[in-house]
Amino acid sequence: VTMANNKKENPISFTGANESTITYTIQRENHTLGNALRRTTLKHPKTEFAAYTIRHPLVDEISFRVQSAEDYTAHDIMIDSLETLKDEMNFIVESFQEA
Repeated sequence: VTMANNKKENPISFTGANESTITYTIQRENHTLGNALRRTTLKHPKTEFAAYTIRHPLVDEISFRVQSAEDYTAHDIMIDSLETLKDEMNFIVESFQEA
């Protein structure tokens, strides 16, 4: 967490023209999260489009765009995908610790 004016900065911001298309900007992240999140998001049955970009290799920030089917919001897809990714990472850690 970084500090600016004695307030915690939010590492995630988003913009979107409507609820079905949102672009998230995630600070202090790179291809490691971008690839894993894209893979997980594309597996969601309500995802129509998911991709990320890194504007410059020296900036730790990804722009992640999600487009959903009309009966589901892009934000809900992002939450579902992050929860799935978290569960997958927990499984890997537990498997590693048991080995």
